[in-house]
Amino acid sequence: MGRPDAKEVSVPYRVVRQIGSGGMASIFEAVDTRLGHRIALKQLHPHIAERPGAAERFLREGRAAARIRHPHVVQVLASGVEETGAYLAMELLEGSDLGALLAREKRLGVEAALELLLPAIAGVAAAHEAGVIHRDLKPSNIFVSSGPGGRTWPKVVDFGVSKVLDPDGGSPATATDGVVGTAAYMAPEQARSVRDASFQSDQYSLGVILYQCVTGKPPFAATGVYDLMVAIMTAPLAPPGQLVEGIPRAFDEVVLRAMSRNPRDRFPSVRALGAALLPFARERDRLAWSVELHDEPHGHAQRRVSLPAGAIDPATDAPTARDTHVSARLHRRSGRRAVGAVLAGVALAASAFTWNVWQSRRPAPGQLETRATGEPSASGGSQAAVPPATPAATVTASAQAPSRSVSSPAPAAPPPTMVRTWAPRPPAHIPAAPPVSTPAPSASLRIGDNGAPILP
Repeated sequence: MGRPDAKEVSVPYRVVRQIGSGGMASIFEAVDTRLGHRIALKQLHPHIAERPGAAERFLREGRAAARIRHPHVVQVLASGVEETGAYLAMELLEGSDLGALLAREKRLGVEAALELLLPAIAGVAAAHEAGVIHRDLKPSNIFVSSGPGGRTWPKVVDFGVSKVLDPDGGSPATATDGVVGTAAYMAPEQARSVRDASFQSDQYSLGVILYQCVTGKPPFAATGVYDLMVAIMTAPLAPPGQLVEGIPRAFDEVVLRAMSRNPRDRFPSVRALGAALLPFARERDRLAWSVELHDEPHGHAQRRVSLPAGAIDPATDAPTARDTHVSARLHRRSGRRAVGAVLAGVALAASAFTWNVWQSRRPAPGQLETRATGEPSASGGSQAAVPPATPAATVTASAQAPSRSVSSPAPAAPPPTMVRTWAPRPPAHIPAAPPVSTPAPSASLRIGDNGAPILP
């Protein structure tokens, strides 16, 4: 069995027709001769391929898109370099891009715009989590095709000038170090320096697309690129609601925040932008995207990759009320604190009640008596008496012990010890115990050498 032709194995595609052309490449409809399905074949223009490094930069688009796994991002199937130049094999999309749709419809209602843009926002969020900054988001790079059930199915396409952040901390791969992007949709920091393009720069571009969808025109216009850049950086921005009636003021606030000139004033992530837009969407779109846009995934790639200079890391940005799940957790936590406060109040009331009962059972002031030690209390109780001082005497030992005489001087009588005694009043249904009498000291009690009595 002979060896198959290498060209047939590496390029198993048969071109059917050309379906598009751009500044860098042409796009053809082709057939995969091995699997039999149709694909889109993107080939670099020959005059572009002659430039040093052009083919490598072109292939970076394929590597960037291949890192992303999302149903609303174009899927790259293969890439390579052949005699005809570098190529990318991608899924074939049928339909038209958002730019062509806006050219026909002029503008869209808020709900219709969000039906197209919420899936695109979710796709851009997935790209960011894979460490890919698109850097050229615009209506023509959001392709609207037909999906399951005949629904519109937007896809983010054209990662030709994207920046891929290196998860190992190396230098980020980028298509070029020159000015990249489309001026009307470019964030101010990206217009100043392409190296400052960040995840928030893509968010700004999405804000411009939102603005154009609901108003029918971009937020800034000028006769030249320089004047346009000056307007983007300095000109006042009218809210969409001032141009079109019926747009909610809260929607204006979301769009204007996404387009803030300072990246730190924007939403902490594209996913948070999408969550903020959900209340203005149709119910079916809210149900379809609520979970994905509200929940930040664990191990989020934006927090794992090495960020370029000027990028705003969502992991360290100021917290915002972006997440209804977070709000729900805070609400539940507040509820638990309220229950704890109620229980603490009940415990305090119970303690006060117990104290009042204890105070009510204390004896009246007449039952407390100040007396000398050894005298019976007024309540009938008794306390062990302290033997009185023994006068000077000669004490004879008992017959059981050797007899001896002990003489001791008479000590000075100590002052009577004042003791404040209290006997609890017994309950009415329990008879009080009879007082316990303490025998007086015996006269025959003997005293030792140390003055202490000798017990029998």
